Amino acid sequence: MPDRRIGDTTRWCVYKFGGTSVASAECYQTVRDIILTAQESTPRMAVVVSAMGGKPKVTDLLIETVMLAAKGDVEGYEQMLHLVREKHLACATQLFSPAGAQFYETELDEDIRNLRDILRAVSFMRYSGEKIIELVSGHGEIWSARMLTRLFRDGGHDFMFVDARKVLFVDESGESGPDVMWERSKGALDDYMAQSPGACPVITGFVASTVEGVVTTLKRDGSDYSASIFGRLLNATGITIWTDVDGVLSADPRRVPEAKVLADVSYSEAMELAYFGAKVIHPKTMTPAVAASIPIFIRNTFNPSFSGTRIYVSSASTMDRDKCVCGFSTVDNMALLNLEGSGMIGVPGIANRLFGAIQQTGISVSLIAQASSEYSISFATRQCDADAAAKAVTDEFFREFKSHLMNKVDIIRPCSIIAAVGDGMSNTKGAAGKFFKALGNAGVNVLAISQGSSERIISAVVKGSDSTKSLRAVHSAFLLSNQVISVGLVGRGKVAKAMVEVLRAQADMLYGRFGTEFHLRAVMDSTGMLLSSSGPTLGLEGLDAAFNAHKLPADLKAFTKHVRAEHLPHAIIIDCSDAEEVAREHPGWLEQNIHVVTANKKGLCGSMSLYNAILRQRKVKQHNYMYEVTVGGGLRIITSLQAMLIGGDSILRLEGALSASMNYVMGLISPVPPCRVPSLDSNGRSSSISSSISNSSGSGGLRRSYSSLLNGHTHETAKTPLSLSEAVSEASRLEVFERDPLNDLNGVEMAQKLLVLAREMGLPLRLGDVKIETLVPKDTPLDEIPRYNEEVAARVTAARIRGSVLRYVGCINEAGEAEIGIQEVPFEHPFATVRGAGYCFRIFSAFHSPDPITIQGTIGLPKATAAGLFSDLLFVAQRLGATDKGHTVQGARVLSDSLIEA
Repeated sequence: MPDRRIGDTTRWCVYKFGGTSVASAECYQTVRDIILTAQESTPRMAVVVSAMGGKPKVTDLLIETVMLAAKGDVEGYEQMLHLVREKHLACATQLFSPAGAQFYETELDEDIRNLRDILRAVSFMRYSGEKIIELVSGHGEIWSARMLTRLFRDGGHDFMFVDARKVLFVDESGESGPDVMWERSKGALDDYMAQSPGACPVITGFVASTVEGVVTTLKRDGSDYSASIFGRLLNATGITIWTDVDGVLSADPRRVPEAKVLADVSYSEAMELAYFGAKVIHPKTMTPAVAASIPIFIRNTFNPSFSGTRIYVSSASTMDRDKCVCGFSTVDNMALLNLEGSGMIGVPGIANRLFGAIQQTGISVSLIAQASSEYSISFATRQCDADAAAKAVTDEFFREFKSHLMNKVDIIRPCSIIAAVGDGMSNTKGAAGKFFKALGNAGVNVLAISQGSSERIISAVVKGSDSTKSLRAVHSAFLLSNQVISVGLVGRGKVAKAMVEVLRAQADMLYGRFGTEFHLRAVMDSTGMLLSSSGPTLGLEGLDAAFNAHKLPADLKAFTKHVRAEHLPHAIIIDCSDAEEVAREHPGWLEQNIHVVTANKKGLCGSMSLYNAILRQRKVKQHNYMYEVTVGGGLRIITSLQAMLIGGDSILRLEGALSASMNYVMGLISPVPPCRVPSLDSNGRSSSISSSISNSSGSGGLRRSYSSLLNGHTHETAKTPLSLSEAVSEASRLEVFERDPLNDLNGVEMAQKLLVLAREMGLPLRLGDVKIETLVPKDTPLDEIPRYNEEVAARVTAARIRGSVLRYVGCINEAGEAEIGIQEVPFEHPFATVRGAGYCFRIFSAFHSPDPITIQGTIGLPKATAAGLFSDLLFVAQRLGATDKGHTVQGARVLSDSLIEA
């Protein structure tokens, strides 16, 4: 059937306004303006209104009067009636002239006198039956419709008040609620409107009359139902429900801030979403519109320029888009009951007995899951009904329990049912896989699963505490929103601060290209911690000042709990510290479903028990533990080594100048002669071993060169060696050492890195297994280093005579032994030509023989290490579902033209 749009001037259009849309005089004026604007293109307007909303709601006040009257509280119900009267008169006084307000007051007071008589009788009887509540509570719609009708008439517009109690008739004998008597209602409506031909009706929502003419209501969501009924009675071209939201949302925006308004959904999708708690119209409301194929529009009274959501036969956008899901909803405060036992297998009628017993209690079952073996049946009910349901089942299967053919009924609570809804899932392979993978990646355990044969909905039962986290995880997995990852940062040194800068600089790229947001929610060091409080993330600007002003005492447990926020599906902790006590937390973080990105190598080179605990948690939890920058900064040496091993290669030998700080020191005390240093051409390639580097004068040249390196420039090489103490002082002044210079000078820092690589190769080595030759005796204080200047200088001179320089090198040999020591290497050797504070690794393998793979580069600024950490972060995000949408090449055409010209 073709889509019928609002705008047909020969047919009716129904607008319905909810309580929030008519909560005040200003709201009524807004409603009037919306209707008059719409009349310019659709003159035949029918308006259905609810009772006044706001705080308090008129309907709630009226129901309360009946409750108070039934208790004999005359003063109480009189006070409620006074509040109702004042609420309406205050609105009328603002909207109407004094004469108009007086006329409205007269009608209002007559109704209130009638209600007072009814309430007096209730007070005498101490009885408040459903019919009395319906009779009283329906007056709110009457007063609201009168208010709007008079507002139009005062403006000279042709509108008429229609009391639905006189034109809408229902049969209440059915169990499913009032059934509309369509022929009788159609005739009554036509006769009523014939009294004022050409006038647009303002109709009371919610209320109706029975076959006998007794006043009743349409029960829950009755005003929306009224709109749908009158839309069918008038053969409307469309029904628009005006409310306080922009349309049907893909998820609850209170839980998923990134939830989006859906342009259109099908009738079926809207019904499924409504059942699972989404803020859309009730499924019953849509029935008349569905029967007549009338599109329903959900729009915002307070944002009338927004087009809202269309609900119609099918959802073109859902069927066309790759994500195939229109939205997600949850039902909370549920319980999952499980009945199992061998006495159920192959026995007919078990399900009939089970759900028959539940039906007798009047309890509704929301979800059913049964094992194909027939050994167990699980079903979900409201948490408040769980005990009654369990008793009913226990009573029904008393004999089976007594004979141990069945186990007792297990109850898991509180639970939540999370559902993915979309017509497009029936035509999309892998939708269910994506749904459950998203839950698994978020660390959510699924308790039960249900999927209809129509494949329009997939639902799962999860723990109540996982409800929000689950909703956000599946919402982002289907690209309905950005992936949000909670991040905690340990450390506030140079690398940590550079990490914050990278997060800030790359935020737009992450959002646009990968649809990912890293929310930095906590920062901690040894002096304290800063946790986000007012917002979802810490402000990256002025973070140091905020830390110093608002820091709390350092508490790893509190820090971890804050990062692992229950409402966020994913969490990552970045460890930029060098603290062993922090590294000991790594297995626990993984166990708590927190991914770890670390520059702290103490967990990898510490005790074997700690190392194995990390490996065990990675295997059990399948969470990411990224540690690339622990060795080689951003050079990706670990990734390269892993790739070789996974590809089946065998590592025969690994050696390297593993300590950037010691490479810098050794370059100062034992520099390559200028005539033997390779120069670089304009493309950065080595042009000649014998080329000399200009503008280099003595040790000062290298000092200037490292300062240049810190600013991102290529360094120069010294001609004249420095003494050992001078080199150590210079390295300390430029903060080349990672932390304690003695750890570097004594080989401890290099041994830790070598141990990380050895264990990556499968060698179960400990720190004590690494043989270390130190540059100076192990426990030498820094102020006594000058004592060894001459000894070191003599070794430098001897090496230079033999055409070599001294370098501090670590090695894992063919026998699987690890050792560190001072080596003489030729001037042309890669270790000799490491520039400044850099690294050089050589990997000898079976597949790459006889020449080794060489990986070499400078340490650069802390930003280089931070960039490596960020790369690991992004890798984790992609494993969790972030999709690379690609990048735009700027100036591509200019580059192409220049290449053609060249």
